[in-house]
Amino acid sequence: MKHLLIFALVILLSIPFTSSNSNEIKVEDIVKNFIGLLAQEKFIEASKLFTEDLSKALPVDTLASIWKSIISTLGKFNSILD
Repeated sequence: MKHLLIFALVILLSIPFTSSNSNEIKVEDIVKNFIGLLAQEKFIEASKLFTEDLSKALPVDTLASIWKSIISTLGKFNSILD
């Protein structure tokens, strides 16, 4: 669980986002979308949320490998609790 939280925090801090104005996307929505894409193994789509620097540092194949390692260690992702 610790690895998943660290992974999520690193990704969260690397994804560009705007303030929580009602007309703008909320960080929570971005994170839920990102985790949902990972859970569906849509790694290319998930990586489209990355900044250019993060894309260089964490290529799609590495993202997939990390996610699959987390799943093999912790088990299938079920849901995000509110």
